[in-house]
Amino acid sequence: MAILGLALGVGWSYRQPTGLTLHHAQTEPWQSGAQPRYFLRLAAGQTARLVLEQRGVDLLVEIAGDAGGPFEVDSPSGRHGDEHIFLAAEEDRTFVLTLRAFSDRVAADGEFQLRLEHLDRATHEDVLRAAAEGLFHRARVTSQGIRDGRWDAESDRRFGEAAALFAELNLSERRADALYLQGKLRYTAQRYQDAAASIRASLALFQRPDADVELGHVLSLLGEWDEAEASFLRALELYDGKGSSAEATALKGLGDLQKNRGHFEAADFHLRQAYEMFQRLGPLRKRIATLNSLGALQLRQGASAKALELLQQALRETPPTDQGMRGETLLALGNLHLSEGRLEAAAASYAEALRWERGKGSRHEAILLTGRGRVADGRGDRAGATQLYAKALEIFESLELPFDVAISRNNLAWLHLAEGNPNAARSLFEDAVRGIEPLGGSVFLEGVLHFGLARTASQLGDLELAEKEIEAAVEAVELLRAGSPFEDRITVLASRHDIFDFHISLLMQQHVQQPNGGYDRLALGVAEQAKARSLLDALGSELATTALGPGEDPWAETRRLAEGTTARGLELRALERRGEDPQAMVDLRQGLDDDIRQLQVLQQELAVSNPSIAAVRMPRQLVLRQIQGRLLDSSSRLLTYHLGRQGAFLWVVGQDSVRSYDLGEAAPIERLAQRLSLQMAGRLRPGAHELLQTTLRDLSKAVLPPAEGLVGVRRLVIVPSGELFRIPFATLPWPTANSEEPLLSSFEVVYLPSSSVLIANRWRSGLRRHPSEGLAIFADPVFGASDLRIPAPSEEAPANHVDLPRLGGTLDEAEAVVAALKNISPLTLLGTQARIDPLLEGQMAGFRYLHFATHGIAVEEAPELSYLMLSQLDDDGAWRDGRLTARQVTALELNADLVVLSACRSGPGRPILGEGLTGLARSFLLAGAQRVVVSQWTVDDRASVELMRRFYSAHAEGMPAAEALRRAQLELRRHRRWSDPYYWAGFALFGDWQ
Repeated sequence: MAILGLALGVGWSYRQPTGLTLHHAQTEPWQSGAQPRYFLRLAAGQTARLVLEQRGVDLLVEIAGDAGGPFEVDSPSGRHGDEHIFLAAEEDRTFVLTLRAFSDRVAADGEFQLRLEHLDRATHEDVLRAAAEGLFHRARVTSQGIRDGRWDAESDRRFGEAAALFAELNLSERRADALYLQGKLRYTAQRYQDAAASIRASLALFQRPDADVELGHVLSLLGEWDEAEASFLRALELYDGKGSSAEATALKGLGDLQKNRGHFEAADFHLRQAYEMFQRLGPLRKRIATLNSLGALQLRQGASAKALELLQQALRETPPTDQGMRGETLLALGNLHLSEGRLEAAAASYAEALRWERGKGSRHEAILLTGRGRVADGRGDRAGATQLYAKALEIFESLELPFDVAISRNNLAWLHLAEGNPNAARSLFEDAVRGIEPLGGSVFLEGVLHFGLARTASQLGDLELAEKEIEAAVEAVELLRAGSPFEDRITVLASRHDIFDFHISLLMQQHVQQPNGGYDRLALGVAEQAKARSLLDALGSELATTALGPGEDPWAETRRLAEGTTARGLELRALERRGEDPQAMVDLRQGLDDDIRQLQVLQQELAVSNPSIAAVRMPRQLVLRQIQGRLLDSSSRLLTYHLGRQGAFLWVVGQDSVRSYDLGEAAPIERLAQRLSLQMAGRLRPGAHELLQTTLRDLSKAVLPPAEGLVGVRRLVIVPSGELFRIPFATLPWPTANSEEPLLSSFEVVYLPSSSVLIANRWRSGLRRHPSEGLAIFADPVFGASDLRIPAPSEEAPANHVDLPRLGGTLDEAEAVVAALKNISPLTLLGTQARIDPLLEGQMAGFRYLHFATHGIAVEEAPELSYLMLSQLDDDGAWRDGRLTARQVTALELNADLVVLSACRSGPGRPILGEGLTGLARSFLLAGAQRVVVSQWTVDDRASVELMRRFYSAHAEGMPAAEALRRAQLELRRHRRWSDPYYWAGFALFGDWQ
């Protein structure tokens, strides 16, 4: 009793219930922890209407004495609004009303007033209103604690009956409240179709943003994404940008929806907005949920490092007691581990998360079962995977979630394909496509399903159908890529490269069956479409704005027509789904056909009038015509490679010819290329020369075309693929020759990331500002405190300091370059002057030549962070960041004819599927350089000096850069000291050879 007394004595004292009388009220201060009580006696057949006025406090009213038992009254009026209470008595009854704070955080300095406004004999309407309010509030109280998908049939019934009574009383807003809360109850219980029906009915009566947000969540799960997006946007319009937690919830819902649709740039924008608002306003749980969404978005784009960082942050911030939120993050982590091939880590994440979901029949449980199925599939346990996928499908079907059902069918279909059951796979794929077509679908899932149908048709021998389906899959990938930020498009395309790979293989199969059908040329177009797309997107965007006058955009009409066809298509789908207005459907189909025909005509016209921009925007359709008509001369041949899981192919293109070659499996070629790269990169030991020649001969036989096809040719333009980006083709001998003479003896060898990149770059060169300055050379920077050219540093080295040795030979190289270009005035930036500031400040935009003689650091796992190291100290010994990263280079504005990166491993960087060239070389091309000379391994200092002296001397005599580089390499090779390829073959030219 003493303990109870102490508890009741904190902040308030007990008082007897106060009797309520008509028109008498008194305003009272609210005391924290108080629970004032009132009573009201009603005679049989009487009704009462009371108002609780809240001034700075949010209160609820518990009512005892009703025949149905105690219940609570609380409407969403907040801290400044009125609660309306209706009571009716069928017999003499005393009601006791107890006031309590809605939450423990209610301010202690508020006021309230409880008054009895009406007391009379009950009319029929009074009785109905009291009954409706009683049902509504009982249902609200009992449904507030529902979690984990449990179903509360009694609360649902009460909401429904209350809504019916409010309708009879013509109280539309109260009916809307009841239907909305019924919808929320059904959503929590995973009765999604019923939830959508209730919330739609509520919104038809009364527009409120929280109901629109709830409807958006429900429709997102049901795959009705167009209507879901409209709901979120309506809510955001009503919230009016005031920055509330409710608005952040709408932004997160919209971001998640856009992520599922493959609109990654928009998803990233809205999710980040939501996260910033949740950081400022709370609640913590929603902030963590948004981190999970951002992590999942990065993973969908292939940016696994970013995804891991976000998900680990979410785990750190999740309270240990919140197992539900921890489970959401573990699910996302499991998906990340799985995408990286870490099966055991993925299995552990899924298993831990599943501990809290097993047996609930929830959507979360089904998603976790799907993850475990993918792990089993990765382990080769197809029986186990089938069982897990089937269980997930059963749960999704019970919840009536068509999008998730389609994913489960897709998963099972791919298992059937792997087991050689194409008919079973086709049935599942087709069911999945039918399930999502009426909903507007998902770009991501549509691409995967059409890819599966293409593989199925191929297994069944129907190559024509396979071609049709793979075309649809490629279209989906292009839409997916276009919806991503430029910096993320590389990983988006790499993650879907299997689709392009299969398409190329399929076309080459058709070429074998019909050699004169032009299928090998179509395959070349697809291979070009799959290469360097992010680089082309950036170039295309620049061309579209640079080549035209202010406000001009010839592609605007194509965008308008494309948007129109999309809108008509969605409207047509909606009519078909509802089965309404056959004539309207006929008219829409006709309009859609007209728009498509007009779009095709306009695209062809623009392709003729703006051929170079068109080559970037529509590379597949125009690439061969552009290559043969604008890229090549009679003495050049283009060698385009494709190394994929379905096989390796080579196309040799001349001005009036195309020859294609099936090179067999890609894996042996990749292994040979890796071996050659390693052998070239190290100084040769005794006996290593023979091993090198063996590798060169083997790789030559694997990747080079017959020599007779290149008679009269003096230039080979190489578009590599995969590991072939790492190898110096100039060192390869002809496969039919017995000598060790390399290709360099007979040909210039230049490299391109893709043919379309050169077409775009040539077009850009005609638009750019002509360089007014000559040569700028950065050499012999100051890297650290041990350099005697500077005083002792004025402070300790910063954490990001990179400790590198001085490169004394680069000073000799700078002098050799300046001497060779004796007719060009140089800007020589040496020592502490060789810093990044002149570049970042735009001072290099007017130079024709840029030469960097310094350390180059390749960051394989993140090529955009590869860098040239310039001076880390200034004249006074103060530290500065000397790293010029590939990402920084991309943002520069250059007009250089030639950039030379005479730095260790400044070349292509890590090959990425669908992009190939990455790192510094790619960034300088994007920044405006016409051509870039890069090193492919750690070069020898003295050999570099000799090579650069000869290269620049030949170039100063009027030789194009590619020809000058070849001559310098041949001269170095003939010198006994430098005859080994390690010394002369380390540099390659990427870009225009003219």
